[in-house]
Amino acid sequence: MTNYIKELNVEEAFRKIKEGAILIDIRNEEELEVFSFDIPNVIHIPQNMIYDQLYKIPKDKTVILGCNSGARSYFMTQILSEMNFKNIYNLRGGILDWVEKGLPVIWDNYKKENSNQHKSKQQ
Repeated sequence: MTNYIKELNVEEAFRKIKEGAILIDIRNEEELEVFSFDIPNVIHIPQNMIYDQLYKIPKDKTVILGCNSGARSYFMTQILSEMNFKNIYNLRGGILDWVEKGLPVIWDNYKKENSNQHKSKQQ
């Protein structure tokens, strides 16, 4: 049985994260070296380790799964939904859309101040 997969675009996800949602980045270590989400509520669990680290995924909070483009996280969102994780969403477009929209990222372990235009919208 396939459950309906809940998804958020990057701006909706960013708002939910600011409200306390957790982002689980399922990309591998090599991908994190290029750039990563620069937000406080992020947990890194590589896709191949999800099953071993299910205990790290809170069931009492909104959880958003993210990857590079949203494809792997969509697949994992479906699996976790079928495992009775109720408040779980896929980050549609992944970190690539996140970067394109000027949301906060760390490039090569250095913070990059993104679009001041976006920051002024958030204030």
